[in-house]
Amino acid sequence: MIKNFETIASMPIIRSLLKMSEQKNPNMISYFGALCALGAGISIYYKIYIITIFCLIAHLLSDGLDGYIARKMNKTSSLGFITDHILDRTSDIVIFYIIGLSVANFQLAVITLILTLFSSYIGVLGRIFSIEQDKSGLYRKAYRYQLLIITFILMSIFTEYREVLINVYLIISIIAASLTIIPRIISLRRNVINN
Repeated sequence: MIKNFETIASMPIIRSLLKMSEQKNPNMISYFGALCALGAGISIYYKIYIITIFCLIAHLLSDGLDGYIARKMNKTSSLGFITDHILDRTSDIVIFYIIGLSVANFQLAVITLILTLFSSYIGVLGRIFSIEQDKSGLYRKAYRYQLLIITFILMSIFTEYREVLINVYLIISIIAASLTIIPRIISLRRNVINN
């Protein structure tokens, strides 16, 4: 997920996260990311979208850094994997639920949330069978959060179209999640049969 780590590592917030992880453990970055998602949720609820954008960017960077740093420091663990995924899914629940409560069509937000959780669940299931995690498809977390950040930027610019923009984002997410779930199930089934 992170292609040019040196450039990203030079950013002040990232340097602080790196110091935090070196002193304790990489899971601290996962917890920081979850706090950023909570901040994004609160700012969505109160319609302070500039804060939402910064919180989502920090959340996305944290999500990319935690695993990278754990591998780089040779501190990967099952506990870290589980912690990361629990916090990621909790973040998804907070963000999509609050989107549904405050700005978007609630039913679309709930469908998006369900498909997001299911898509992530299918992707992680391979780990149970000692198969590599399936990160294929259109609906990877990095892609959906990048699109969400762009959506909130557009919502900040075109204020009269906020509800339309977020609902379009949710519809795109529903389609992308559906197109991701089916190949992941087929791939998981094939890998389980072959192992």
